[in-house]
Amino acid sequence: MDNILIPEVDQVSLSSPMCRMKPVFVIHATKKIANSIDDFRSATIGVRKGSTFHFYLLNEYSSIAKIKAYSLLENAIFDLSFDRVDAVLMDQTFFSGRIKPTPIANKESTWSLIHFPINDSMPLLDKHKTIDIALVTKKGNENVISNIESVLEEFSKPVPLCNDLLDDEN
Repeated sequence: MDNILIPEVDQVSLSSPMCRMKPVFVIHATKKIANSIDDFRSATIGVRKGSTFHFYLLNEYSSIAKIKAYSLLENAIFDLSFDRVDAVLMDQTFFSGRIKPTPIANKESTWSLIHFPINDSMPLLDKHKTIDIALVTKKGNENVISNIESVLEEFSKPVPLCNDLLDDEN
């Protein structure tokens, strides 16, 4: 969803941002919500391998917590459900679209999972509280980028959170 394109970035064209990802930690509803980075001391935190959040956790949390990377966030949620990790860092949109509609988000259940946002005492990518998501095309497809830009101009001022693009039910 948010893999970084470092070596190939000069071979692609990017659109303007279409939405912004908002990072959240997912934990068991019975656990204490973390209020600072120190609340994760000795914890194991799951994250999607190669994502912006993965690099953030490696930079900010690896000295106090174990970082466990997953190819699929669903596997991280599975491990969280069985207490093999203490928390999972992900985009709020993934929680709302893939977890909230399922029984594991049922607040009545002892297996319930909840999410909470990163707060000011948890440095997130320095000053970034959200991460812009853009569309990518092969360099030279300027017509495609131009068409994308015209559509984005019509519906996204200001740039919405990706979560806000989901149906109201989520």
